Amino acid sequence: MRAGAGASGHGCLAFCCKRICSMAAFPPVPPPITAVPNEILAEFFVELLEQVGTVQRDGTVLGSVEEARIVIMLVCQHWHAVAVHHRPVWTYIELGPHVSLSISQRVLERAGSLPLHIRIYSFDPRSNTTTLALRISLLKEFMELLLPVAPRWRSLIF
Repeated sequence: MRAGAGASGHGCLAFCCKRICSMAAFPPVPPPITAVPNEILAEFFVELLEQVGTVQRDGTVLGSVEEARIVIMLVCQHWHAVAVHHRPVWTYIELGPHVSLSISQRVLERAGSLPLHIRIYSFDPRSNTTTLALRISLLKEFMELLLPVAPRWRSLIF
């Protein structure tokens, strides 16, 4: 071992500790998106949900409404709170074998009395095993959920 190597190693550690402590004195700078008012942020979310299922300019198709909502709410606690409390985010409802009726019921509740945009899948696009009997059963369950709110239907896609 070189003479003085231990001392310089200790000096490096002390320098790093001092540097880290000085950085802790300055709070992290929040990202610019946090400066966007909640109402505008919520409208961004609604715009995204309106695009779900449509073909984009590059030929891609955005996935499901439920997946989009989950992604939005998982970004951070702030986005989660904005999405949960902005009723228009919940006016887009997707029903199908891949979405539980309890989740759909919660979506209806969060939408309040706003008009609804409903998309019904009577089969699971990820599986070729959905039988006709299962499709009929699912459609019956969907109608039991949706008929009480029929006056609020703005759009319905099968």
